[in-house]
Formats: sequence, C-alpha cells, structure tokens
Amino acid sequence: YERLMINFVLSQIPTFQWCLNPNCGSGQDHYQGENVPIMTCNACGHKSCVVHGTPISDGCERWHSDKGPVNKQEKLDAVAFTTDIKAGD
Repeated sequence: YERLMINFVLSQIPTFQWCLNPNCGSGQDHYQGENVPIMTCNACGHKSCVVHGTPISDGCERWHSDKGPVNKQEKLDAVAFTTDIKAGD
C-alpha cells in the first residue's frame, strides 16, 4: 500500500519521470523537461527521451513519426502495465 501511495504522489509531480528500464523501477525529477529531452537515470544509467517516453535505443524520430507525441498519462499507463506484467511473471 505504501509503495502505491508513494508512486501516486510522485506521479502528481509534473517534472517527475520514471526510468523506462524495466529492470530498474527508479525515477527522478527531470526539471529541464523538453529543453533537455534525454534523461539519464541516476540509479541505472538508462537513457530515455522524456518528450516521447521512449528508450533512446528506440529513436525519438521514429517514435514521433509512428506514434506522435505521448502525454504523461499514457506514459504512466505504459509503466503501470509493464510493472503489472513483471509482477505477474
């Protein structure tokens, strides 16, 4: 329950970003936002694009042309879905 509450509170912070590495589970404040679109996780070093919500290895340009911009709720839903899958393994 405590973890869910912490995750909820963190998700309410507009500049907070979760690490997209499925093996990490960490997150951090990325106050630079779209001005510095690449976030490097302080815990694992994984790089992701905060604009498109994708790992850098996926390529921002490809994501933008295929999917268009992703809003924060869609990113949170994707992380929650991935987390649920990991928990169910």
